[in-house]
Amino acid sequence: MIGHEESGELNALTFGNTGIPISNIRFSLYQNDIMSPILAAGSCTHYPSFMHKIKVRTDDIKYNIESGFYAAMNMLDKQVEFRYIPMTPLTIGDKKLYFVGEREQPITGVIYKGKVGSDKWVAFFTYGDEICGFLTCGYQNLHIYLLEAMKQ
Repeated sequence: MIGHEESGELNALTFGNTGIPISNIRFSLYQNDIMSPILAAGSCTHYPSFMHKIKVRTDDIKYNIESGFYAAMNMLDKQVEFRYIPMTPLTIGDKKLYFVGEREQPITGVIYKGKVGSDKWVAFFTYGDEICGFLTCGYQNLHIYLLEAMKQ
């Protein structure tokens, strides 16, 4: 072992025979797989896709602010779980549209409730037999209720 264990310096590192820094901080590889700790925030980070098991990069300001909070909590050794489903509001003419889901998500089908072109309709995007996103048009708060249902 090469290191500064006896010096008591807080910033000193101890290296194993392989040259990899070692420490007395305990961690669980299983825990990191099921609940990846976010220790950074911003558009430089990737977050795990809960729909398709891939990592996605986002420039969504709401995500970056929320991930900053979770990054700070993880650095303070708090056990927190970060489940984020992006929501994008759009206005086209006088129509209010709300898209909930990951922007890069693959889909295998679309289920419509209402007629596209009418004042109110919803499109549910599916991947296999699961709903992985939706788009509402003309509804005031329906996207909020559907988003909460997706988080369950």
